Amino acid sequence: GEHLWIHIALIADSVNFGDEIDDVLLQRGRTLYLPEITHYMLGKEETSSFAIALKNPSYALSFKLKLTPTATIENVEVMRGKINCQRLTYKQATEQKDSEELRYFFEIARANLVKRYKMGAINIEIGDVSVSFKDNVVSIEKQTEDDAFRMIKEMMLLVGEATAFFAFKNNIPFQYISQSINNLPSNLEKGLAGEFQKRKCMKARNISCHPAAHQGLGLSMYCQITSPLRRYDDLVVQKQLLNYIDKTPYIPSDVLLSKLAMGDIAHKDSQLAERMAKRHFIIVYLMQNPNWVGNATIVSFQDGKNYIYVDSIGVETFIHLKREVSINEKIKVKVLELNLPKLEISFIEA
Repeated sequence: GEHLWIHIALIADSVNFGDEIDDVLLQRGRTLYLPEITHYMLGKEETSSFAIALKNPSYALSFKLKLTPTATIENVEVMRGKINCQRLTYKQATEQKDSEELRYFFEIARANLVKRYKMGAINIEIGDVSVSFKDNVVSIEKQTEDDAFRMIKEMMLLVGEATAFFAFKNNIPFQYISQSINNLPSNLEKGLAGEFQKRKCMKARNISCHPAAHQGLGLSMYCQITSPLRRYDDLVVQKQLLNYIDKTPYIPSDVLLSKLAMGDIAHKDSQLAERMAKRHFIIVYLMQNPNWVGNATIVSFQDGKNYIYVDSIGVETFIHLKREVSINEKIKVKVLELNLPKLEISFIEA
């Protein structure tokens, strides 16, 4: 029909603002993903109880969007939803992207991507790896993005933009996320080196109760709303939307911002723990594979040093070379030294 529906797991009805559970979730900030285990913000069983489509009917915060053919948002409605639905993997959805049931979603996603690029969105394609530890063995796999993954990403950005407009229009004290970027260099390198140049231009995101542009995403205003199961800030803004629906008092802006700031600190601590744990197990992987040799790309020259990215293990670092190389040149590297306590890795050309 005429509307796009996006449904998000409804958590905020079951968490009272300021109670003991809320305080625990605030301290956690988000779900913690480690190579050896996942620590769920809500708890594993609770997450399964709330997640959409693990059982039917599912309860949701439902967003009804009316869009133009170019994915411009004309109208937004927000309500509680009770839905029956079927789960698909990204692989299954990609295989069915031309089907009558799914093709509209992919068309909307493409239109939204074009809209964001016209607004100056910056797309950075460096790639990453996932690291897992099971039965005393470390495994590393390159992360891939298929068409369905990218479609869902655009849907999350679309509902984040729509919700920000909705909150602003209705004078709801709310969380807005913005980001500014430095001017891209006029002589932007091609290939992977150019992606690293773009990343260097990105400034840290800003959380505020006042809307501002998210230049990195190409959106005039934006909020995060899609992951209340695993992000505390998303749970708080979901609670605020329920206050609007129920006509109950809003969380005041100063209290809201304080809560979001504390949640963001916990969120960043969690991200740091993930990065350190990932680095730890990458080093363990290299210790378990002493004959490892990998491909690396020269992505920049800094203070006379060569900066490389080793894509198969997701490591970037400096390397000393006995010859001159060019930007984006591919080289083979092997381990020179590993220091597990200090999380340090050094390479030499193989």
